[in-house]
Amino acid sequence: MSGGPFKGATVRIATQQEREGLVHHESRNVWLTSAVLWQRAVIPAVRCGRYDAIIMLGDPHYLSTWAGALVARMRGTPVLFWSHGIKRQETGLTRIIKRAFYALADAHLVYDRHARTMMRSALNIKCPIVTIWNSLDFDRQDEILAQLENASTLFKNDTLNLISIGRLTPRRRIDTVICALAALRKSGMDINLTIIGDGPERGPLEALARSLRVNDGVDFMGAVYDEVATATALFKADLMVSPGPIGLPAVHAHSLGCPVLTVADRTIQMPEVEVIVPGETGILIESITSEAVQNGIRDWFAVPRDRAAIRRRCRAEVAARWTPPRQKVLIEGAVQSVLHDTIRQNASCGSGQDI
Repeated sequence: MSGGPFKGATVRIATQQEREGLVHHESRNVWLTSAVLWQRAVIPAVRCGRYDAIIMLGDPHYLSTWAGALVARMRGTPVLFWSHGIKRQETGLTRIIKRAFYALADAHLVYDRHARTMMRSALNIKCPIVTIWNSLDFDRQDEILAQLENASTLFKNDTLNLISIGRLTPRRRIDTVICALAALRKSGMDINLTIIGDGPERGPLEALARSLRVNDGVDFMGAVYDEVATATALFKADLMVSPGPIGLPAVHAHSLGCPVLTVADRTIQMPEVEVIVPGETGILIESITSEAVQNGIRDWFAVPRDRAAIRRRCRAEVAARWTPPRQKVLIEGAVQSVLHDTIRQNASCGSGQDI
């Protein structure tokens, strides 16, 4: 069961897997405040008794999830929460609320190891916590990559190419990349930057590039929705630079063999940062400043690297964990484990083992 982010939206809630396919029920979102949600279809769906186990979005702002999980537990139906978990140590009332909420589940599905570790250490969650990673259409990226590799001789260029992909907002701190680019070019490095994305920061960023006199080396492509065009830009790039929180673009870049630079701070980072193997498929910087970005870029290119080997290593990381088939195996395994524990022990918290 899942909720949508849009006020008043009618969302589709997956509630039953049967032989003929995936069956949906519609639920009306009732936003009690700008952040607190009640989904009308949750309680009836839980009470119908047709399900061996139920997966819900593990968001404590969804009051219907609290109620639905309690009803499911009273009926003896295992509940799994699918969520980001937590990023940092929690204190006071926030810790009390989150600990009570997450304790309602028989198991948790989270996107990264950091969330699993924090839920154990900060909230003392005892039941199984399964890392299921995240995914994009890796097979489709394979198809596109094969085409690009056949045409790779067209892309050979002595100039180093940086790339950044995502909506242009203050949080992403692309200003630090442009400042770093200016400093690196001033020091003699032959380097350019491609920016894919649009947003409120585009105007200020274009003005910054002009003021630093690097606008000839910064290509603002705007929003690009053509998958092949985006893949081509990533394939041609030597390094993706995204100093602020990075999500699926890190996996996207790796799937096309592009290493990534981003900040290491896990209190603000997204789960997908764990696709990066520091020193092998990218580099993690300690702070989001133009100096840190500049030094990170310089350090990455200071070491002689086999571009083809980096491409293979990036893709191997994605293939190992960040694909839909891998997610499917992990989710099904978590559900089967909870069902087995319920049948075998009639206990809600299983063995407490993680995956």
